Amino acid sequence: MSFRRALVALALAAMVTSASITGCSLFGGEVAATVNGEKIYASQVDEQYTQMQGQLQGKQDAKMEKQFKQRILDKLISDALMMQGADELGIKPTDKEIEDRYAQLKKQFATEAQFNDALQKAKLTPDRLKESIKQQIVQQKVMAKISKNEKVSEKKIADFYKQNKAQFVQPEKYHVLQVLVAKKDKKLADKVYAELKGGATFAAMAKKYSIDPQSKQNGGDIGFVSANEVVPEFGTVVQKLKPDEISKPFQSTFGWHIIEVVGKRKAGQQKLGTVKEQIRMTIEQMNQRDAFQKWLDGLRKKAKIEDNGLYK
Repeated sequence: MSFRRALVALALAAMVTSASITGCSLFGGEVAATVNGEKIYASQVDEQYTQMQGQLQGKQDAKMEKQFKQRILDKLISDALMMQGADELGIKPTDKEIEDRYAQLKKQFATEAQFNDALQKAKLTPDRLKESIKQQIVQQKVMAKISKNEKVSEKKIADFYKQNKAQFVQPEKYHVLQVLVAKKDKKLADKVYAELKGGATFAAMAKKYSIDPQSKQNGGDIGFVSANEVVPEFGTVVQKLKPDEISKPFQSTFGWHIIEVVGKRKAGQQKLGTVKEQIRMTIEQMNQRDAFQKWLDGLRKKAKIEDNGLYK
């Protein structure tokens, strides 16, 4: 959903942090390291550091800056090893896979302007984002290829549940209908509110006016959300609304919202049977990550890596 916290600009910055750009011909200048002859430039490290600064609290002193840049360089070295190892395994994403993933991410924003604003805040260009997407796809394909398809036993699932019960406490959730209009359209928001109070349905109003592409197709229905997974303004209002009460228009970074709570799910401990498949997937992902790290460590042992010590 376009207004959930996960879709703000930091999500794009986090994507780049987790999938650094390597081997890009746009970089040059001083060489920070080489990995089996492939150069990693100081300008790559500088770009990553600039992107990271938006997530750091306060200005970093020279010592801290060097430490952060060394961590970035270490990540770039790991990424270069991964891409080289993926080539040996014959893994290469298609242009269609990259474009499809890019389109899916873009679709989560209500407008082109919001998506471009998020890119700008994350100090990204579309090409840089696509490079990051490419590396994410490569990593996923490598993990799938090298992981053993071990069956996760019922005992492992039950043990995981017992050891992590706090993770499966369900917060109170609200079933919400919404109409979202652009920031500039306060008069339209007031009109929608008046029509809803006069008996118009959210389905009709969402179809006609809403700029949220997902809920628009579902008659304004955004499903169940908790207050901590949406933007703060939304969370505050949704907790105060009585059942079937329509909110007055309120503003967030995404525009003007008019919402109605049509149902609630109380907070409480989820039973094992309810979360069994979720736990199974979590354990499978953990096994994949472990296998990937062992594979990467093996590549590192065989590789010729030269760190030129710029950040030491």
